[in-house]
Amino acid sequence: MAKCVSCSTKKGKRNCPALNSLICSHCCGTKKKVKINCPDDCYYLKSSLQYDIDKKYSHQIRFFENEMKSVVEKDDAYIHILQDIEMAIYRHYQERRTINDRDVETALEFIFETAFNLVIISSRRRFVESILVRKVSISFL
Repeated sequence: MAKCVSCSTKKGKRNCPALNSLICSHCCGTKKKVKINCPDDCYYLKSSLQYDIDKKYSHQIRFFENEMKSVVEKDDAYIHILQDIEMAIYRHYQERRTINDRDVETALEFIFETAFNLVIISSRRRFVESILVRKVSISFL
């Protein structure tokens, strides 16, 4: 097997379209878009970018879950609030068919900033739905 054309120490296992030769995974990972001008259609570049996106969203989901746990103070109790939020989003979508990801994100940010600062939420479902509908309606203006 041929040596990596970049470092000449490891086996080159990845076909690099920018160098038109084989390079090792370490050089590919550390030098992509820095020392190697990777084309946009490079398989390894696309895979790397997708991995970074997945990692970012995974971190955001864990952060959201931790925030929910800290708000409710019980590990499993937050699931009911999440279900209420999900149902409110679904109902709004079924009624209007105009909601998109950005609207949901804006509504959730609004809920975190205002609704969860309140200690008492008597009717969670109606409360969450009214905030979601109000915030989504405002975002369309």
